[in-house]
Amino acid sequence: MLNIPEFTVSELSKSLKNTLEEKYSRVRVRGEISSFKKASSGHMYLSLKDENSIIDAIIWRSGLNSSNILPEDGLEVIANGRITTYAPRSRYQIIIDSLEIAGEGALLKLVEERKKRLAKDGFFDSQKKLPLPMLPSNIGIITSESGAALQDMLKIINDRFPSRVILWPTLVQGKNADKQIAKAIQGFNNISNYKNKPDVIIIGRGGGSIEDLMAFNSEEIVYAIFNSTIPLISAVGHETDNSLSDLAADFRAATPTAAAEMVVPLRSLLYEEIIGIQHRLILSSNRIISNKKKELIICSKSLGGPERLLELIIQKIDHLSYKLKQSTVGLLEINKLKLSNMKIKNPKYIITNFSKNMSKIESTLINNIKNFIKFKKNSYNMSSIILEAQSYERLLKKGFAILKNKNGKLVAKRKEINLGDKLDIILIDGQLEAEVKKIKK
Repeated sequence: MLNIPEFTVSELSKSLKNTLEEKYSRVRVRGEISSFKKASSGHMYLSLKDENSIIDAIIWRSGLNSSNILPEDGLEVIANGRITTYAPRSRYQIIIDSLEIAGEGALLKLVEERKKRLAKDGFFDSQKKLPLPMLPSNIGIITSESGAALQDMLKIINDRFPSRVILWPTLVQGKNADKQIAKAIQGFNNISNYKNKPDVIIIGRGGGSIEDLMAFNSEEIVYAIFNSTIPLISAVGHETDNSLSDLAADFRAATPTAAAEMVVPLRSLLYEEIIGIQHRLILSSNRIISNKKKELIICSKSLGGPERLLELIIQKIDHLSYKLKQSTVGLLEINKLKLSNMKIKNPKYIITNFSKNMSKIESTLINNIKNFIKFKKNSYNMSSIILEAQSYERLLKKGFAILKNKNGKLVAKRKEINLGDKLDIILIDGQLEAEVKKIKK
């Protein structure tokens, strides 16, 4: 016994510490996180456990940047670090440098629990979703500048309706990807110059494993999407992939290509819509003109005047209708040609301006027709008054009579009458039949 070296408590603790640190300079330990706490200093304290044992662990504040995930109780992880001891308590522990999720099941469990918590807090509320603009002047895209997803989106936008695209390049997986994406969303929202501010944002990347897509399950990205005042489309992975960013976004696209199709319309469909507007405008104009012509005819019959007076008016209306129709069709054809051939720099302005022009043309057409009808109606009324003033009925009222022979011809002169002729005498209140028995010279 006397040959056994003697240690003080401190010396033994130090010796054990050195032995552990030399033998276990690097370790990988798999276990479930429990008793997680984050101190005000920024250091994190936790335990790793399995069915039979438990070991304490620490993540220093300076080591957080090297960890791709944040610890949560119940999460199964693989901890990378080194063994050391806490001499005052004679306890050994792991100093963790980084954490990895232990398998896809653990990742799915983490995402599901996070989804339930965020849903409860209202981050996925459908009533808070923003509508997409019809024709965005600027389209913001957040993705990797070297990824295939970007090229796919640019091609679709250029083919469907060329528009201005503003790229904010970021990482789309791995360490700090979620922070870069969240910062990009905030950056687009903070742009003060409306000419350079996107009307819609797409965040996206191609497909991958659940580990590759974990950045889009970050709470930081969900917060940024929720607080965005710009409509946002999440296009992460393939159709079967789902992330928390999909749930938080205003719209979810199955793929980046589908997102590009959502933000801009197909130019050919707009072209067809313009043709439809032209057709409806011509039909509307023709219907208005036809109705007004019928009104004039009805007015002429009610006044009792001859319809010949309306023939010239109707002909002028037909001529005006033709000129207005040709003018309208010509203007529409010019704008259709511009739409099919032009290199669009500001499509939103062009379509809005064209729509205003169409409304203005229709309003002007209707007003011109109404004014023309009103003018011709007044002219017709004046002609009717003149005709009525010269009407034979006014003469009859003054005591005059009208003579007609058996053939119904008016008799105006004495020499047109012979003895024995029978005449019809038209008075204001009726008609008499007379026979000529004597002719005075």
